[in-house]
Parts: sequence; C-alpha cells; structure tokens
Amino acid sequence: MTIEVEGGQMRLDISQIYYIESQRHNILFHTEKGDFLTAGPMKKVEALLKDKGFSKCHNAYLIHLMHVTGIVQNNVLLSDSTTLPVSRAKKKVFLEALTDYIGGVHR
Repeated sequence: MTIEVEGGQMRLDISQIYYIESQRHNILFHTEKGDFLTAGPMKKVEALLKDKGFSKCHNAYLIHLMHVTGIVQNNVLLSDSTTLPVSRAKKKVFLEALTDYIGGVHR
C-alpha cells in the first residue's frame, strides 16, 4: 500500500505493519521499518485493509492480526512487544476476528 508522508509517498508492505494508530486527524503506521505519519481519517484505512487481516481493538487502534502474540486481560500483545488496550465496546468483535483469522491461518 502507498501512503502520503511528509516529502512524498511511501510504499508499505502490509505484512510489515504491526498496527495503525489514529491521532486526531492523522494516522500513525507502526511498522517493522519504523513509524510513519500521514494525514487522513482512520475509516479510509480501515476500508482498504478490512479484508487483509486487520481488526480494531479500540477506536484508536487497527491491529494486524498476524502480529498478535497473546491476549492478557483487556490488552493485546504484539510481536514487537507492544501492549495495546482492548476496549469493552470492541472486545467481542475483535476476539471473533482474531479467532477467525487464526482458524484461517491454520487450515
């Protein structure tokens, strides 16, 4: 996927994205190659990635399910050692998406 960053455009390999964070009117991509900030609404990114193994655990976070290493209480653990909150409002749908993703990976 290609994103607009300060000074031009950057191509991101979707598999290298750990999670995406909404920050007011900006979106911060947390990746294996570093963090990249772009302007725009989270809904636009969600629409692009909805069938690519991403799910929201919280209004501010869209997580790439392939990088989830565990769930502890109301937190999700990622392969880069990041811990993010799982909101009560998103918990059921997020856990269902994670279960479906894991089931699809191991078939």
